[in-house]
Amino acid sequence: MAVVHRGIPTNIKIFPRRKLGDDEDTVAPFRGRVPMSLSLQTIQSKYAIPQKEAAQSLGISLTAFKQVCRKLGVIRWPYRRPNKVI
Repeated sequence: MAVVHRGIPTNIKIFPRRKLGDDEDTVAPFRGRVPMSLSLQTIQSKYAIPQKEAAQSLGISLTAFKQVCRKLGVIRWPYRRPNKVI
């Protein structure tokens, strides 16, 4: 069970679905992919990049990444695009 700080867990365990072309090494039998655990520190280390790239770097979908963020208390992704030069 995850440690809870003020009602918000600091560690979330997710079970990503099997992707087309997954190797047998990364797949648990009959259960999809191997479960992974994400912590608030892991999520915070990705703040400097867009949310879509952060999800790709962790190997999960954007939807699953957003759900993990919400469960960890990150309501809005803090990344801001650099100002465009006109």
